[in-house]
Amino acid sequence: MRPKEGTILTVAREVAEKSESSNSSTLTDLIQELFFEAKKALLKTMDILSVLKNKDAYDAGAWGLYLFFSSLAKAVGIDVNDDIDIDLEKNYFLYDDSFDFENPYDMEFKISGEINLEPIIRSSLSSLGDEFITRGSSSGIYVHVHTSNPLKVVEEVYKNSRISNIIIRDMHSQYVDQSNDELKFKDFHILAFGSSPGLIALYAMSGADAAMDKELTNKKKNIINEYINNKTLILSSENINLGTSKPIYLMNEIEILSVLVSMYTDNLPTEKEIRRLSSYTNYAKLNHSNDIYHLLINGELIDQTRSVDKNAIIDLAMTAIEKLNPKKVTV
Repeated sequence: MRPKEGTILTVAREVAEKSESSNSSTLTDLIQELFFEAKKALLKTMDILSVLKNKDAYDAGAWGLYLFFSSLAKAVGIDVNDDIDIDLEKNYFLYDDSFDFENPYDMEFKISGEINLEPIIRSSLSSLGDEFITRGSSSGIYVHVHTSNPLKVVEEVYKNSRISNIIIRDMHSQYVDQSNDELKFKDFHILAFGSSPGLIALYAMSGADAAMDKELTNKKKNIINEYINNKTLILSSENINLGTSKPIYLMNEIEILSVLVSMYTDNLPTEKEIRRLSSYTNYAKLNHSNDIYHLLINGELIDQTRSVDKNAIIDLAMTAIEKLNPKKVTV
């Protein structure tokens, strides 16, 4: 959304300018020229962006485009003598206690509908986050966005279409995991699975490291494998086959939400503790009796609704999230 020089743009522009000014008489000679121009532009990016120079790192997109021209040169038989050393195992992540997570939730989802919906979706979501990408295809529109409120994104999309294959990840949680030498972090992860995009959004906002629907695509399986360890709390309203021996706590979706908004502990809860929400210092409950839903926070009645409409229940859950403001880390 905010393009700048020192990235893939620099490499693309300088290679394009070289192709226009080249006097090469053969395709092989032209490809060789473009490869060396891409290499020169990549090396220049460090001097353009100070954050790269300070970390002795290359912009990933710039390096990716350079790699394309390197591969192209090799494919036509050119010895590129590739002497740029990229340490793929090196962690270039910029640790900073004051890291600004203005939009901490990474969302990916698919929208059913015609490709002509794409500009409408882009316009409706442009004010709800950044890093916004859409890709239309014959099977639907794929969307990626970083946002501070996944529920608002879901609600906005539902004005025009429906959502499927949703994945929401908490980037602040990922940051805490990677910077564990500097911050105290809880030693377990929470994965939540649901059937409603709105409730999946609430799971993420309530403390889940990752929340998604139950359709296990390869991408979701890879994400699950990132989090699965000896201490992983998996919450689902239905049986799902994760291909793991980890216990899955089956609850209805409102119970899952109650557990998540009460997660103020640093240690993996036992099953008994999960079932007995009042064991937490701060906790929320959504109780149902006589056609009335009651929201209790730390045992005190905060709000209630007679409606059995899911939207009314979500409003109560949002109230709980706002009042508890759950934190997964103690600094």
